[in-house]
Amino acid sequence: MKKELFIRTSSSRVDIAFLEDGKLVEFHQEKVNDNLSLNDIYIGRVAKIAAGLNAAFIDLRQPKLGFLAYRDLGAEFPSYKNYLSQIANNGSPLNQSNLPKTNQTLSKHGDISQVVQPNDRLLVQVSKEPISSKGSRLTSEITIAGRYVVLIPMSNRISFSQKIKSSVEKKNIFRLIQKKIPKNFGVIIRTSALGKSEQSIADDLNVCLERWRLLVKRVHNHNGQPKKLLGEIDRSLAIIRDKLDRDFSSIWVDNITLYETISDYLKTISPEETSILKFHRKATPIFEHFKIERQINSVFRKTITIKHGAYLTIEATEALHIIDVNSGRQYNKSANEQETAYEVNMSASEEIARQIRLRDLGGIIVIDFIDLRKATERTQLIRKLKEEMANDMAKHRIYPPTKLGLVQISRQRVRTHRTPNQSKKVKISPEKVKAPFLVLEDINRSIEHVLNHKSNKNKSIYLHVDPFVAAYIKKGYPSLRLKWYLRYRKWIRVIAREQFHYLDFKLLDRSLNQLRQ
Repeated sequence: MKKELFIRTSSSRVDIAFLEDGKLVEFHQEKVNDNLSLNDIYIGRVAKIAAGLNAAFIDLRQPKLGFLAYRDLGAEFPSYKNYLSQIANNGSPLNQSNLPKTNQTLSKHGDISQVVQPNDRLLVQVSKEPISSKGSRLTSEITIAGRYVVLIPMSNRISFSQKIKSSVEKKNIFRLIQKKIPKNFGVIIRTSALGKSEQSIADDLNVCLERWRLLVKRVHNHNGQPKKLLGEIDRSLAIIRDKLDRDFSSIWVDNITLYETISDYLKTISPEETSILKFHRKATPIFEHFKIERQINSVFRKTITIKHGAYLTIEATEALHIIDVNSGRQYNKSANEQETAYEVNMSASEEIARQIRLRDLGGIIVIDFIDLRKATERTQLIRKLKEEMANDMAKHRIYPPTKLGLVQISRQRVRTHRTPNQSKKVKISPEKVKAPFLVLEDINRSIEHVLNHKSNKNKSIYLHVDPFVAAYIKKGYPSLRLKWYLRYRKWIRVIAREQFHYLDFKLLDRSLNQLRQ
């Protein structure tokens, strides 16, 4: 399977597209300077106790209070609370090689008001970003993720990813970790550790331990107010860390600063893979050049077309999502309805798995497949759906069909879902609506102003417009673009932008900077 990563940057946002065999399967939008992200570690203050929910609301100095349920405190919560108190009162124990773990553990069934009080300071980690009106979901079971291992303070367990099957490999890694890990630190060995050298795994473990020591130092130095202690690495780096393998063919970036950051990161975690990193230098924006914008425009609609005229209809609420599989007109004419239903359902399962990852659907997902009479076909359909969902890193479970033939999936959504705004509809007041020829007049006027400005004399000029406007400018002989050349003796390069409305246009240089008028 060929895997590719494309990263588009702007002053306010970073868009990350992950493709498998040329198909968009994941799309992330990250706001620049977001204050709170998944896996960030905070020292928070208990704002209030919600006895009815058996939970506490935590002040993180964010717009919304975080939510910490009793079951998310973790068995080692007493050790964390005691350790936090030691750091605050006795100075930073950075020279200790082992954590001072207590013998006391927290019961699975208890009352949060018995262990947590208002104004208590707690070490918490973001396990789920804010969604809609809800604040972030928090946990007190701290983990620090590396490339090959996940460090778990206050634990003595060494466990392995379920995908690591080799007992020989497990034994070798287990022996290595036992030698390197300090007391009262646990480790989860990630799938990416397979086939890696002992030195690489040991180095990654040391990086995680250094991040823990940095966290402890910041706890000691903090001023008593809620504060972020340790942030997750940049989202693009986190995706590379979690997904990078031998199937990766390229990572494309359109920002030189981010390119250098990723280059340095690759040299640290996988020097042999640095050659797959590439900088996009062309004037056409990266998503348009690689036809990714077109995929984004087509996959986030309510109705998704699949093979042979069949289609999916996706309805989404905050906690429940419904996916309806429809055979379409062409299949309705088929003589063999059962065979048709089976084929439609099997092809739909591929697109459903893709849509769930793309849209990061969470909570309960109900799929209404076309009815299948044969039990063997229903079994094969569920098996196919599980195979397609195997690459989904989010925790999920697929349940057998109900008596009504509905398939249910429970899936954990941990990141804020930011659906791209794909609508071309723009609300414009009647007095601002322009006829197409008036839009072209605006373009002509702007081109003249740009060419008359002395700072643009030796610059290449790129006109970014809606695809339909671009086609009109280029069509015919002489085309409008050729007329511009004959008039100004300057060739204007026309770039079709999928995300532009027909009223939109920009005059930019090769580096996508706005030209002065």
